[in-house]
Amino acid sequence: MLAAQAFASATGEVESAVSPGRWPGGKKAVFMLSFDDGCHTQVKNVFPLLEKYRIPGTFYVCPGWDSFKADEEAWANASEYVILGNHTYTHGKIPDKAALEKEFADCNAAIRRLRPNQKGPISFAIPGAESMHKVLEITDEELAEAYSRNNLVERFPWHGYPVQCKTVKEMEEYVDVVLASGGVGHMDFHGVGGDWLDPGLEYFTALLEKLDSRREDIWFTTHIELVHWLEERNKKGKR
Repeated sequence: MLAAQAFASATGEVESAVSPGRWPGGKKAVFMLSFDDGCHTQVKNVFPLLEKYRIPGTFYVCPGWDSFKADEEAWANASEYVILGNHTYTHGKIPDKAALEKEFADCNAAIRRLRPNQKGPISFAIPGAESMHKVLEITDEELAEAYSRNNLVERFPWHGYPVQCKTVKEMEEYVDVVLASGGVGHMDFHGVGGDWLDPGLEYFTALLEKLDSRREDIWFTTHIELVHWLEERNKKGKR
């Protein structure tokens, strides 16, 4: 399933087809980058590349990890292209709903402390699972209430290396498909140039170069910005 289709089925907010040119700035398509776990190589390798190519990314962090704490100063002082997302505080086992609330709240508190200028809802990515229902027993209604209490918006299904786009060629073809469809593209990473699930720095740089080559056609955005735009668009459509 293409990222645009996955997003539509997950949120119900994106029509099956949004005509090219109807995105902000008359762009033909949308593309988002996300990064899980707050790996050190994201700080080392990704931060400067996003700034170089002027493309934002959402980083789903686990502030309870010692490796994250070691890089706290860098996370706090990162550029405007770095947006922090909630990946729970510890990425650990969640035994019950009370523990889930604490994981949400503690991660949010760290994000607000490190990036006080980052206002509004926080994007949330489930750690190590495709569904929170695999993490603990919780109903859809209870989960929605927990997200609402903690001002979280769940990220749409994971897409990226190494599952869907194993090679640079597959990745570049995926970008072309997104542009041709006029839809929403998304690539997610963990390590970049080291750490785990690492496609290699050459792969990641090739993605940025591919995206930059079509800059005039792509709205580079984040999950929260897209959700906000869709909400505003839907409101206008109902007037």
